[in-house]
Amino acid sequence: MQILLGCAMGTNVVRDKRRAQILLMLSIAFAVTFLASFVSQAVELARLESWRVQLEDEITDLERQRAELDAQIALRETDAWISQAAVEAGMLPPNAYAVQALAEAPAQPQAEAQRFGPAADKPPRLNLLTGATSDNTNWLAWRRLLTGRP
Repeated sequence: MQILLGCAMGTNVVRDKRRAQILLMLSIAFAVTFLASFVSQAVELARLESWRVQLEDEITDLERQRAELDAQIALRETDAWISQAAVEAGMLPPNAYAVQALAEAPAQPQAEAQRFGPAADKPPRLNLLTGATSDNTNWLAWRRLLTGRP
């Protein structure tokens, strides 16, 4: 009987030892799985952080480019840029002067009637083809271009 009892106790100890080893292996496997998951999440976080920094840099560059484009648009709306572009395109000589026309205030009908008299229904027309205006080479070139006559 003692032999049977000893055998039975021995198998119980072996069984308990195996059970403890299996539980230890399972806990190590879970720990390794969780550690691998943690490392992969940390790597993903680092990658996303570097991507965020890169996107912030790109946003800063795009905002700088937009400011430059807005400045260029504002510059291109000036008469100085139009004159410079005309000189660069060869439409004007390099030493040409730009003339800027100022908008006049709208005239009141009574002031015009007093200025031109009650009988005149239209203001007198200026003849631009007389005097120094028609001697200008630019004017002659435009007239040839528009009318086809010298």
